[in-house]
Amino acid sequence: IVVLREALLFFHVKELRDLALTLGLSTKDNKGALVESIVHFAATGKTLPRTKIPKISCAERGKKYPLKEET
Repeated sequence: IVVLREALLFFHVKELRDLALTLGLSTKDNKGALVESIVHFAATGKTLPRTKIPKISCAERGKKYPLKEET
């Protein structure tokens, strides 16, 4: 599994997405998440649940978030 993870790191994101699509995995993640998803599927045969970012942690489109003066 370690060798698989290291090998997948040399793939381009497009290649990882194609592989994930072939395996029936989500293709909407970044490179690191795609690699982890593929490795987990290879090890267990199960898909990883997508982690959902809490709404309170997400920025709202069009809203300005000023920095404090001391930063």
